[in-house]
Amino acid sequence: MSLNFHKQWNKDWFTSAYVNFTYAKNRVDEYDEPEIKKGTYRAQTGRSLNELQGLTAERLFMPSDFNADGSLKFGIPSQSGVGGTDLKPGDIKYVDMNGDGVITEEDAGFIGGTVDPRIVYGFGGVIAYKNIDVNFFFQGVGDTHRIIGGSPYFIPASGTTVQGNAYSENLSDRWTADNQDPYAFWPRLTYGPDLNNYRASTWWKKDMSFLRCKTIEVGYTLNAQWLKNLYVKNLRVYVSGNNLFCLSGFKLWDPELGTGDGLKYPMNRSVQFGLDINF
Repeated sequence: MSLNFHKQWNKDWFTSAYVNFTYAKNRVDEYDEPEIKKGTYRAQTGRSLNELQGLTAERLFMPSDFNADGSLKFGIPSQSGVGGTDLKPGDIKYVDMNGDGVITEEDAGFIGGTVDPRIVYGFGGVIAYKNIDVNFFFQGVGDTHRIIGGSPYFIPASGTTVQGNAYSENLSDRWTADNQDPYAFWPRLTYGPDLNNYRASTWWKKDMSFLRCKTIEVGYTLNAQWLKNLYVKNLRVYVSGNNLFCLSGFKLWDPELGTGDGLKYPMNRSVQFGLDINF
């Protein structure tokens, strides 16, 4: 969808606006896979291309999930099949999707969402009053997800070297003995990689939708009578800002970077001053 509006209200006022919106969703109607698989969490049939895959996370383990000797209580599936050989409170607890009593790769399946955005949109416009003009353009995407992490060093302090980033959320939204939040953003800190906690799962599936201010420009065109003696037909001075801000529910890094760990150089924010001169 694309809409455009232009209006010269009077000799002083002019406005122009435009908006575009795209929604694209695909579905695999037929895929060569066993019939017994269709309709389950591991089936490709009926889902979108490139849909995210991983384990389904329930919450973080709590002290009440363990016996006095540190073993899991009866009825709680073992997670040894996905690296959870030394589970403790604060580790990620996964759902036993096939009900066999052990969390393994067989419990991983499609968890919804794609990196490719289903919604792409933009809008902008021009407002001009006498010699002053303002131009702006915003762009955004929606219904796009990514599984962040992907290495044992993504979780802060999980590496025994200087590898890994530490974010401000580590101080406020993490599981500790004093903050036993079963839904804290970060699992417990460990000395060395914890193979259980950095696996691809719904825990690390994040909404990467955003709205970015691409351009705002303010200009002033000098009166033609002032330019006669300079042999200039037209002169416009302006200031322009690019990538001034980005609105998103994801706060760890710029969601447009296309990375699962933030290890890319971010987009530059710039401000330019300029002259447009016609002789």
